[in-house]
Amino acid sequence: MTAEDEGKTHEQLKAELSAARRRIEELERTIDELRRVEQGLRRNNEIQSLVLSNDLIGIALVRDRVFAWVNQRFPEMLGMPYERVLGASIRIVFSSDAEYEETRQAAYLAISRGEWFEFHIDVPRPGGGSFTGRVMGRAVNPSAPREDTVWILEDITERKDAEEALKASERSLRAIIDGSPIPAFVIDKDHRVLYWNKALERYSGIAAADVIGTDGHWRAFYAEERPCLADLIVDGGLEDIAHWYAGKHSRSQVIDDAIEATDFFPEMRGGTWLYFTAAPIRDRHGALIGAVETLTDVTERKQSERALWESQRQLADIIDFLPDAIIVIDKTGRVIAWNRATEIMTGVKAEEMLGKGNYEYALPFYGERRPILIDLALRPVEEAERHYESIKWQGDVLAGEAYMPNLRGGRVYTQGTASPLYDTRGAIVGAIETIRDLTERRRMEEALFAEGQRLASILDGTPIPAFFIDRDRRVTLWNRSNETYTGKTKSEMLGKPIDLSFLYRGRNIPSLAEMMLAMTDDEILKKHGHAGIRRSDVLSDALEVIGRIWLRGEERTISTEAIRIIGPGGEVIGVIQTAQDITERLRLETQFRQAQKMEAIGALAGGIAHDFNNILGAIMGYAELGKGQVRDRPKAHHAVEEVLKAAHRAKDLVQQILTFSRRTPQEKRPTAIIPIVKEVAKFIRASLPTTIEIRQRIEARSDVIMADATQMHQVLMNLCTNAGQAMANAGGLLEIGLEEVSVGEGDLGRFSSLPLGRCLKLSVRDTGQGIGPEDMEKLFEPYFTTKEQGEGTGLGLAVVHGIVKGHGGEIEVRSEMGRGSVFEVYLPLLERGPDRGDDDAAIAPPGGRKERILFVDDEEMLTKLGKLFLEEIGYRVVVATDPLQAVEAFKREKDAYDLVITDKTMPRLTGFDVARELRSVRPDIPVILCSGFQGREDLEKQALLGINRFLTKPFSLQTLAEAIRAVLENQGGGPASGPAGE
Repeated sequence: MTAEDEGKTHEQLKAELSAARRRIEELERTIDELRRVEQGLRRNNEIQSLVLSNDLIGIALVRDRVFAWVNQRFPEMLGMPYERVLGASIRIVFSSDAEYEETRQAAYLAISRGEWFEFHIDVPRPGGGSFTGRVMGRAVNPSAPREDTVWILEDITERKDAEEALKASERSLRAIIDGSPIPAFVIDKDHRVLYWNKALERYSGIAAADVIGTDGHWRAFYAEERPCLADLIVDGGLEDIAHWYAGKHSRSQVIDDAIEATDFFPEMRGGTWLYFTAAPIRDRHGALIGAVETLTDVTERKQSERALWESQRQLADIIDFLPDAIIVIDKTGRVIAWNRATEIMTGVKAEEMLGKGNYEYALPFYGERRPILIDLALRPVEEAERHYESIKWQGDVLAGEAYMPNLRGGRVYTQGTASPLYDTRGAIVGAIETIRDLTERRRMEEALFAEGQRLASILDGTPIPAFFIDRDRRVTLWNRSNETYTGKTKSEMLGKPIDLSFLYRGRNIPSLAEMMLAMTDDEILKKHGHAGIRRSDVLSDALEVIGRIWLRGEERTISTEAIRIIGPGGEVIGVIQTAQDITERLRLETQFRQAQKMEAIGALAGGIAHDFNNILGAIMGYAELGKGQVRDRPKAHHAVEEVLKAAHRAKDLVQQILTFSRRTPQEKRPTAIIPIVKEVAKFIRASLPTTIEIRQRIEARSDVIMADATQMHQVLMNLCTNAGQAMANAGGLLEIGLEEVSVGEGDLGRFSSLPLGRCLKLSVRDTGQGIGPEDMEKLFEPYFTTKEQGEGTGLGLAVVHGIVKGHGGEIEVRSEMGRGSVFEVYLPLLERGPDRGDDDAAIAPPGGRKERILFVDDEEMLTKLGKLFLEEIGYRVVVATDPLQAVEAFKREKDAYDLVITDKTMPRLTGFDVARELRSVRPDIPVILCSGFQGREDLEKQALLGINRFLTKPFSLQTLAEAIRAVLENQGGGPASGPAGE
């Protein structure tokens, strides 16, 4: 080629390059717009600089499927020399012929339409490997698409990898959120739901498909539209959060920018407490793009907190009445109890201190805020321990002694014990401290260092038996109380080695004081702890033990406490031992437990007797009906009479059981004593052995007194029971006597409570072992008993004495050892009423006049019996075993009934409820109420409701017929007075 031709070619290339550059400039403007969309609207000059520098993208001019021109970056991206790429086929950028053909045809179609083409391909590198390339291009001259084409090659491997990673991350995030057991949802910045996991679907009952893409997530929590916490996070309104969740929210201590809150949702599941946390979601540039909210149902925790709070309140009520100052704090250090003794000790009222924390409870004691013993029980603080004169752990209890400079304006020496408080799962929920003022004890100890004699004089005057032994075990103090208690004088004990064998029937048992001289506390507890020796609850360095001694011919139980006395140099100079006789206290505790058991047995007996009444009622009723139908058959008639006699005996027995269980009203009224004597004699017969004969000696013609029949029954039962027990081993005679006596002026010295005139003397005599003179004065003292431990409460004769005195009477006792005893009760007589007729006389029951009766009782056999009997004597009867149905039936025909008979104790409605309902629609309807017993509260309800008559179950048909007739004929005069029964 000639130089001229080369010059022409060069000029031609320059022209073509200029044209290409113009086309590139046009492409750059297009690319600039593309970059603005894809890469965040970069400035025009940055795009231009990027293209011209050839650092980011490869640019090539393709002519006839050959690279006619490429910039420097294009071959670098392909991993080939510039010379190898220039003039090479475009096939080198494709990894396969198939990909090349498919892409080429698609590109040609785009170029033919004057459009940009774009495709992503795996671009191979000669040395192996490939990268993901993005190829864009278009014809330089749209009117000649087969000519020059500009290609732009961009390596998008990292972006593709990032996109795949992002998709994988999104899939993982969705799987994590969806599979989480914690209900959660995510919203975008437009408040539309992006995620709604399965846990939230189950909890709210709202499917994800129904809420994703909407802003209706509030429906899961609120009855009316309002923002959730996540909505307020998206809006960035902290003031709005404070408005919607006032007093319920706080910043999260775990997640930055997160807000947590606890609220009650009354519409959700019948009332639910939720703890929820909401946090913002930001893109990689920090821009807010949404929020996530998680929920936790804390209803059970709230209920537990409520139960704990109530338990704490109960604890505060209990400790409020204890004599020691007591403080209780929760685990956050806030006061939850500050009892009255603490108020008195500090002068600070509970209302001023409850709920306070930050060691404010230390101010009344020490004048400064600092940890005190109660705090050390939760978290030991070495600095705080230095404030105590002594401090040590005793198991789970921390005991300490210290001067409190701020109490009562001076130095007060106190002993405190503190321990953690645990919930049912063993978690610490707080701590409690008791504070006892030991100022006097401290002063006494300090005085001991200087004035030993002063201590002796003080102890000598104390009412508590005490002695002091020195290091040589010699008695140097034996106080006057010890002289009185043991009978051993000072002259017998002082200056001699301690010897208490006289308390143990001659056995040489070492005292607690001797042990404390010979061993440490730990050694004593390890060796003798099984014998009950333990550390004192009062003095941290004292030991105590409960044991039995033999004193003045009887065994006594004593509580012994001993403490070492430390000299000025810190050495042990001796031990003081005190004793307290707790025999009576232990006996009273035992008797009280026995009394509780007796009360429980009485309640059980009363419940059984009440149910038995209904069975007896049916037996008696049907027997009465059958008796009338077999009058012409002597054997059958006799058999029915025997059934009735047995039923009446059972009825009497039930009444005694009800009396024993105190299920009958107790009020004074004219009462005949002879029937009570007969009842008790029959009743007591069943409980005594056959070796004891029971005899009745009734000589009184008048037996009516103003009395409570139940209490009279109790008096006689107690006296007879005691008499029977006095003869339990050898047998004998139990005689119950009843006679009239006259009290004159000469008897006033004996009977200060009795009025002058006629009295009834009730006597109970036995032929037992008798009562010793030493016991006669104590007979009527509460809890006094001569029986073995556990065999009696010691309350029987005390109750008898109280009842007799309460009835204006007197009681006397005479006894002779080996000959027996007699108890005589004197009670004022009333004028006797008219003679009682023969209860067994056969009287025809008064008949009815076709009146209509509603008979209500939940026992079906009683309703059948009532209907059968009442219809037989001339009444029309409607029965009901369901009180609710009875009320509805009455309301439908309220004017069709003349009388209602109803049981008192029934399911769903009581007899009083039935009467109240019926009287609400017809105030004049007569009502007869039936029950096995009648309490004081029943009398009040009867009076309030105007019940016409009360029948005590079981009653005879004769009694029922008479009561009905009396009520029906008394309708105009109001309720019939008094209960009716047999």
